[in-house]
Amino acid sequence: ELIYEFLLSDPTFRRPDNKPAPNMPKRAPEITAEALEGDAMALQAVDIFLSIIGAEAGSMALRCLARGGVFIAGGIVPRLMERVKTGVLLDSFVNQTARPRFQYLLQTMPLFVVTNQKVGLIGSKEYALRLVREGPLKQAWAEAPAGDPSQ
Repeated sequence: ELIYEFLLSDPTFRRPDNKPAPNMPKRAPEITAEALEGDAMALQAVDIFLSIIGAEAGSMALRCLARGGVFIAGGIVPRLMERVKTGVLLDSFVNQTARPRFQYLLQTMPLFVVTNQKVGLIGSKEYALRLVREGPLKQAWAEAPAGDPSQ
């Protein structure tokens, strides 16, 4: 939303093919929908958004030496897969100009976009099950009287 508002407010980004600035600010779902329909201003905002995510993912990959890959999850990026496939996210991830010495290393690290919308619930469930099976909750569950609702 803020990227889109910036593009509307900055005269250097206005072009004849863009619509005039609306009176009401747009929400992210509206901007996403307009970008997928081909609106030039929304496409530019989405591409900037994806390039920011890609650049940060590349920085995180270097900090963690993420040899197994970087996974981007969440609600927005999977909906923008059409734009992700253009390469703007991956180009920013590798970012040849800002990190030329690390380009080869970043090119060896896979970048994934998680499209399963339930990945957060699946991960939370798995973590809870591990706590019960292996962690401190295992003993608490073992010591709890059967049928005691407070435990």
